[in-house]
Amino acid sequence: RKGAYETIEEVQPVMERIKQMLIEDSATGCPVTKELDLTSLSTLPESGFYRTFAGWSLAFSFKT
Repeated sequence: RKGAYETIEEVQPVMERIKQMLIEDSATGCPVTKELDLTSLSTLPESGFYRTFAGWSLAFSFKT
């Protein structure tokens, strides 16, 4: 079983790709992401109690 650090490190490229896809979709006028505030995109590594889970969170907001 992998530890929290190894899991976070392994999943980071996936999260960065998801973030890049949101940016690309926003630029092409996707109806869902076109109002995305690109300056608000933020990724943070997370791990849970006793390191039983680990991953990333992606936060963002829309233009108002």
